[in-house]
Amino acid sequence: MPFAGNTVIDPFSPEFTTDAPPSEVGRLGRWLRGLLFTSTCAVILSIPVLIPTSDGDFNTSLWSELSGSEYDKELWHKGFAPLWVLGIMVFTLCSVLKESIGDMLLKEVAPGCDIGAAAKGSLENQALVAALFLTIIFPMAQVDPPSDSNELVNLWYFGLVWLGVAFVLASLMVATMTLVNLQGLDQRSGAFFVNRHRRELGEPVSTLVSSLLMSMFAAILWATCKYGLVAFFTGTSVFMAIFSRLWATAEKLAGWKNPEVQANDREARKLKDPSKVVVAPKFI
Repeated sequence: MPFAGNTVIDPFSPEFTTDAPPSEVGRLGRWLRGLLFTSTCAVILSIPVLIPTSDGDFNTSLWSELSGSEYDKELWHKGFAPLWVLGIMVFTLCSVLKESIGDMLLKEVAPGCDIGAAAKGSLENQALVAALFLTIIFPMAQVDPPSDSNELVNLWYFGLVWLGVAFVLASLMVATMTLVNLQGLDQRSGAFFVNRHRRELGEPVSTLVSSLLMSMFAAILWATCKYGLVAFFTGTSVFMAIFSRLWATAEKLAGWKNPEVQANDREARKLKDPSKVVVAPKFI
């Protein structure tokens, strides 16, 4: 059992679960600043697409070359727009699940556990798995299109792959940034940090699972184009078997109760409403 000096630290005592001073920049402000940064990156990325290829004539740009036909316009509303909707839906689901996963990871922590060290170990494993998975999914974006004639299928394939890449990168970077901030914290500081960043503990898991889903969908689509409906039914059956097993395992692990944690302490750790319990972890 970890000690801070000669005293055992309870990471869920009121000392560590009270609200921190309000941030100078709220959640909306952080999102707006992030949006400004990514918008700037998008503008930079669009330069080689919009720049004229010769004689200053914008009709010769790559954008003009690729966006002129009715068929391309059809791809926009049958491929690009649904992929955007899918990405937003999955991202929203990850945002909802990450708090629940963070609660799940902490509600059975043994009394007196060095919660900062435990979070470090969890994040290190998550970052390692995400990095390994990135080496699998990123090459999927560099292969030849799965179909020689159906551009819509190709668009969906690469859209799913890039959604998978985006989610696994989010998993890797959130785990890495949180781990970097945890380094150098002692047991007391770690207790403060973990209680205030539960979302960051759960987000790598939710985004990694989302990336796995997107990559599986893309792989099934690629195999269907290459080998026909037999590959589709085979891939779908394998996908259903694997994720049914993962779902059952996740529910089993989430339902485990630590016999060393009292029921009222468990409820106090996961409830967000401080009026309902004496000690309630609050979220920032």
